[in-house]
Amino acid sequence: MIRPMMSDKLKQRVHVHGQSLTSVYEKIEMSLLPEDYLPEDETPNAGYIEDICKNIAKDMAKPEVRAFIKDLHSGQYGVDLSLKPHDDEPQASFRKLNVS
Repeated sequence: MIRPMMSDKLKQRVHVHGQSLTSVYEKIEMSLLPEDYLPEDETPNAGYIEDICKNIAKDMAKPEVRAFIKDLHSGQYGVDLSLKPHDDEPQASFRKLNVS
């Protein structure tokens, strides 16, 4: 319903898959998908969704992972915009530059 109103660039980025997951397998490697979304054969996979969620929760409970996440959100990392030169503004936009 919305796709006809999308720009061509956005249409190329958005992929709509129907009831059959065979088109998904062409875009995403099967070994990266949970077993819940794969056919019934012996395909390498990432495991069942429930097991993946449990493993993530177990990893998040580890002290070194919690410390890493707290460190990322501590505010010590980032960009100091006060050090940026004020005359560093772009002079023109090159978005629609036609070069022949």
